Amino acid sequence: MKVMILLVGEQPIPNLLPLLHEELEEALLVYTSRTQAQMERLRDLLSGRCKFDELLVSAFDIADTQAKLGARLTEKDWRGKNAIFNLTGGTKTMAFAAYELAVRLGSDFLYFQTEGVQSLIYHYTTSGGPPILSGPPQMVGTLLTIDDYLRVYVGNYSVNGFSPTDGGKFEEAVYKAIQPVVDECLAGIRFSPTVEVDLVVRCGNQVGVAEIKMGKPNKDGIDQLTAACGREYLGIYTKRLLISARSWENLDELKDLANARGVELIELPSYHQTGTISVEDIETLRLKVKASLRCA
Repeated sequence: MKVMILLVGEQPIPNLLPLLHEELEEALLVYTSRTQAQMERLRDLLSGRCKFDELLVSAFDIADTQAKLGARLTEKDWRGKNAIFNLTGGTKTMAFAAYELAVRLGSDFLYFQTEGVQSLIYHYTTSGGPPILSGPPQMVGTLLTIDDYLRVYVGNYSVNGFSPTDGGKFEEAVYKAIQPVVDECLAGIRFSPTVEVDLVVRCGNQVGVAEIKMGKPNKDGIDQLTAACGREYLGIYTKRLLISARSWENLDELKDLANARGVELIELPSYHQTGTISVEDIETLRLKVKASLRCA
């Protein structure tokens, strides 16, 4: 049985997707005191899908990491071709330590990279000399649901649906317009008593969150998206969408702020004018959501 050695960092997706892609039945979660929460969420999500072991190491001490990881691999007899190292996560010093061990033990390793519309895994072999690419990169197919994504990033969450206010009608109209062009869409997701987003959408393995605003444009939606996609919640891989029922014309400072914070602004002024989203605005909405989430 082959095991994957995972270096757990702040962002769990580079750990989770390669493990699911390789369809391995056992994993060693190598974590630090800073990433214990991420390790526990990965462990909980993987429970029932594969066996796992855990190893606490130093975040920045290469010798300490090598000694502890080497001892565990020897204890479990995980070496050579029955072990594969994922060097994508963790700190750079953890990756240095793991790389040297992989070469010493004759084990293969991989690196996960998102390039354009594709998520790719690069495999390297250490057989018979220096590490070399063992072939072209493998494209990662759809492996996640929104539930997987939220559980691995935030653990517990609740689905509350549309707001009971007038704004909820706009949220529902946006939801119905988006739903046909994405794989999943959930409304009213709360991560904590203070952090909630109006929509969570998914295309393939790419997830985005949307704030939907009817009122006069201001920075509230930008701030909400920044908080939801902070390190302690949904992290850097999550796309940020701000959907407004009003035009942001002549609001260059707000637009610049949204751009600086990685927020995709989508203006649907027809709703403010008529109470419905026009055919033209629906097309704009769908095109921008698909582009942001890299939908096929």
